Amino acid sequence: MVTRMTLKTYLVKVQRKTFRHQLKDRTFQVPQAQWKQLRRNQNKRSLPKEWVNVFNDLIKKHNPYCVVKFNGHRVKVIGSQKRKSPTFQATGCCAIASCPMSFKLTMLTDSDRQVLMQYGNNEVFHKRQLTASRKITGSLRVEAKKKLKFGQPPLKEYWDRMYNIPKEIYSAGNRSNVGKSHAVLRQIGTEARSQGQMDKDLHTSLLALKEKLQKETPNSKNTPGFIQSIMIDPFNVILFTEDTIRLYHQLAKKDFLFWDATGSFTRQSACTHGKEKPVYMYTAVTRHPTKGKSPIPIAWMLSNDHTTLAPTYFLKKSGFIPTMSHH
Repeated sequence: MVTRMTLKTYLVKVQRKTFRHQLKDRTFQVPQAQWKQLRRNQNKRSLPKEWVNVFNDLIKKHNPYCVVKFNGHRVKVIGSQKRKSPTFQATGCCAIASCPMSFKLTMLTDSDRQVLMQYGNNEVFHKRQLTASRKITGSLRVEAKKKLKFGQPPLKEYWDRMYNIPKEIYSAGNRSNVGKSHAVLRQIGTEARSQGQMDKDLHTSLLALKEKLQKETPNSKNTPGFIQSIMIDPFNVILFTEDTIRLYHQLAKKDFLFWDATGSFTRQSACTHGKEKPVYMYTAVTRHPTKGKSPIPIAWMLSNDHTTLAPTYFLKKSGFIPTMSHH
């Protein structure tokens, strides 16, 4: 695990007073699938925002030191009769203040997708301690959200990304894919965990979701929906369906109800109101009637109350009979 101290020691070793590098004009090809997707979604003479990530990924293969900042671009309108005009053009520079590097991109035709990168100034000059980072947007932000949504703390992800920056690139001051600070990844993590939430307020969101699920199960007259009970302080959510309870009563005639708890699937801070209480997911399961098959989950409870009151309420709310074995 990367810590602040080990990372700081490592980073000091790769610092330089200044970073210098000379670049040469290059030609690269945009992958066919990506170019077709960009052209399909273009708006008049502009490509969708994802073009920035596509071209930056290609440029950094030849120039990983600069933090590329595009000044603008133009793409030929689909079906244009102007045969001599380039299909695509863009200009850009380096976002690090001391760097004079500038460039122009030109793609002549859709057919070969070859892009000529010509430098107006081919010198990379980065003063020590001057850094910059591209914004984490588009597909890069989507990937970050997937990683941060479940489990990975933003601060740990930040240090892991910092540690994985190659020495030469770190020395050049390029912090792309990391952000200006760990606050960037923290914000992305917040966005990821909020996806699918029906309201910014947790209680309001849960109530709305409960109502939505009830409407989706009109045939369940006694216990419609999936969310059956919501309490905020202490935090407690009970989940089951009419079918799972009916199944339990069929199987419980010859078996027991087993009870388990885990704290590894829930985010602690959202539900505790500043009271550092862990939220556990309690699961009630019964054995499968066929030997060798996995147990059958019947009901669930999320709670930060771990006294006997919470499971007692859970059992009463779920209608379980007291034939249970602690596990």
